[in-house]
Amino acid sequence: AKLAKGAEFLIKNPAHAEEFDELSGPGLLSFIKSLAKESGVRLSLGAERRLAALYGKDMWGLATEIEKLASLDPKLADEGLVEGLGTTPAMDYWPMLNSLKSRDVSVRLKTLTTLSARREDPVKTFNILAAATKSQAGKFAEYDISIKSGKMDYPEALLDFVLAG
Repeated sequence: AKLAKGAEFLIKNPAHAEEFDELSGPGLLSFIKSLAKESGVRLSLGAERRLAALYGKDMWGLATEIEKLASLDPKLADEGLVEGLGTTPAMDYWPMLNSLKSRDVSVRLKTLTTLSARREDPVKTFNILAAATKSQAGKFAEYDISIKSGKMDYPEALLDFVLAG
């Protein structure tokens, strides 16, 4: 069978493959520095170490987190900022959403802060939370009226819900 024009590369020498060892220690820190430099972010040593501890072998998550840091102003990230972003890759949205219903106000506040730092859409969070807390439907209806009349916005309603418990 004759190959279509431009597909000759398929029958030429086999593709070359390379295998890369997983990064750890100084190699991982060096990789983090190079990603940060490419993204225009200056990381403190504490921030680099924190990112390495949080993401380890998850290079995609690490690169994504550095891109998030690049979107912030100023572009200098220290360990506190990295910690403040709530970078916990294993933490899924749904368990976090459920923890907004916790009896402990500190858990609710930390979760709301984490959702905000992860740039989760407050409208989505509000609507899902309203549907998941049928026992407080009246409270969410009041929030909805306040939001739609311009007296409150979604992040403010979420904060009020979290603080009021």
